[in-house]
Amino acid sequence: MIAIGLAALGQTACESAGADDASSSETEARASAPLTNLGVNVPVTPSPGSPQGNETSATSALFANNTTVLLVSYNSQAASPWPDGTQTHCAWSRSSNGGATWVSTDDHASPLPGYGPGSNGSPYWYCLGDTYAVGASGLPGIAVMVAAARNKDSRRDVALWTSPDIGATWKNVARISDPGTAGMNDVDGPKVAFDAVNHTAWVWWQAGEGNTSGNWLRPVKLDAGGGITLLPTIDITAQLKVPGPLQASIAVKNASTFGGLPTIYLAYPSAGMTQSPDCTLSGSWTQLSVDWWLSVSTDGGLHFTSYLIDSDGNWPRCIDKSKLGGNRSSVSMAYDPDSQRVVLAYDRSMIDVTGNYVGTRVVTKQWPDAGGGTGFDTWIPICNPAVCPNKKTACLVNGLPPKGETYCNQWGGGVARRSTSTGSRAAVVWHDTRDTSTSFPPPPIGDSMTVTQMQSDIWGHSIRPGVPFDGPPALPGGVPSFVEIRWR
Repeated sequence: MIAIGLAALGQTACESAGADDASSSETEARASAPLTNLGVNVPVTPSPGSPQGNETSATSALFANNTTVLLVSYNSQAASPWPDGTQTHCAWSRSSNGGATWVSTDDHASPLPGYGPGSNGSPYWYCLGDTYAVGASGLPGIAVMVAAARNKDSRRDVALWTSPDIGATWKNVARISDPGTAGMNDVDGPKVAFDAVNHTAWVWWQAGEGNTSGNWLRPVKLDAGGGITLLPTIDITAQLKVPGPLQASIAVKNASTFGGLPTIYLAYPSAGMTQSPDCTLSGSWTQLSVDWWLSVSTDGGLHFTSYLIDSDGNWPRCIDKSKLGGNRSSVSMAYDPDSQRVVLAYDRSMIDVTGNYVGTRVVTKQWPDAGGGTGFDTWIPICNPAVCPNKKTACLVNGLPPKGETYCNQWGGGVARRSTSTGSRAAVVWHDTRDTSTSFPPPPIGDSMTVTQMQSDIWGHSIRPGVPFDGPPALPGGVPSFVEIRWR
């Protein structure tokens, strides 16, 4: 089952970042405003009578300019496989009452329209997975969804569908990946972001064939009814810091005028995004060297400038000793038009100021930094609030948790933002083991202890420059209290 926590984000201006040397008067001027009305987790899938089986990989949530109608897209491990035995289905779930109840379905139960011939001539067969949806801002009611589709010869292409009614029906479809270009087949992880000024969806994907691997962008014009006009594909492989990164995140800053060019942001890791290992096996417990990159284009994807977000020489491939205990290095990203900054979240290994390993932390960054430069402002949540008793001062010591920080694992961070009457708010959620009943750290490999899969709650914080918040998970009927922890 996939569940989401619904929250009304408090109102505050999204100002320039408050670094550690921010004045106390400036800090006081930013009144504390944590996430409010944080309710219980709401089951999104499956709905009663749904043919779906076990759901995985919820890849996006859509609040399509509408506080009543909500849409979530994800991968479904359906009980009814495709004729070739594949159980993964493209799936989506829709709420028409602000998230109170949901109706879910997938491509097997509610077939999506096909695009005809695939890029290699074999006809479209079904929607395979890596489903990702966004709202087409500026086109009321239009939702856009991309996914990897399978053709009759088992090759994969990127497909794009549009809905005129926020996911109730999907009327239009186009194949996005081109024919006849080396490496364009067998696509993976497509993502889409929308330029509201030009009514253009920007689609990113990775593809590989043999020893060829690369990344591509394609702009897609939409009309008021969701009609699709394809524009030329752009090969950006040589522009990125990693050849053919998997599962990048994409965000778009709208063009300043109609006919102008948007700013395109891509965030991606250098490693750690292949299939998760079986973490019951001792050989899976390895550490990888991972770099996270932000690549920015201001000329419509023709050229990118890249900035190093972070590096981790000891990023853990496994979180706990179970078949599903694998970690992934993905970075989540959202663009905030009010502050004209991007907010990023990912997990990395962490030591405290004494050099003691304290698990993984979901790190939040914003770019540009407080002074408008090319650096990143950073926030790291603390698992032991007792080591940060003074919420008016920075807690970290040289960017690391202080002595006394406890061991916990945080992973699976996701970030989103919304405008308010006075500016904007962003929220980051992640899985966290700080209150688990399982013993941590995990027992050494090779011992005879029985290890159960770790338990986790979804934690989260609201952020604005200078004043992030961190709090306990929402319990039924309860609103958590939040502790303010400064940006470093």
